[in-house]
Amino acid sequence: AMQRLTARKADRRRLAPPRVCAAAQALPFAAGLFDAVVATFPAEYIVERATLREAARVLRPPDPASGAPGGRLVMAGLYVRLHHPLVRWLGRAALGKSEGFSLEQYGEALAECGLQLRVIADEVGWVRAPLFVAERVALQREGEE
Repeated sequence: AMQRLTARKADRRRLAPPRVCAAAQALPFAAGLFDAVVATFPAEYIVERATLREAARVLRPPDPASGAPGGRLVMAGLYVRLHHPLVRWLGRAALGKSEGFSLEQYGEALAECGLQLRVIADEVGWVRAPLFVAERVALQREGEE
């Protein structure tokens, strides 16, 4: 559905961007190819370790010689916190109950895949929708501390 929507929008603007349809756990790209992978309002696939490993694989590794940081996995809309009771009730009614989200566990899963999490949390009115930025870092080799 998102491919069709993207194609219609691109056609209206007379653009022809490259589009690829693939599973997030098996991206058809070379390792280290991208500076960023962006996921907006992603589904459950984004918390799967196979997805995180694949995102880390296609992201540019850090370059210690030049000091260049690694590529980044940027996620918007991973979860939303609603602070006003009425807004929270309406959100649950519209979106269903949340199964819970453990930021600590997600950070640990990202770290296992060589990604270091930073959360940028802005609050607008009664809504908090943090932006998650996970930077690819060099994985330590076995035996190193």
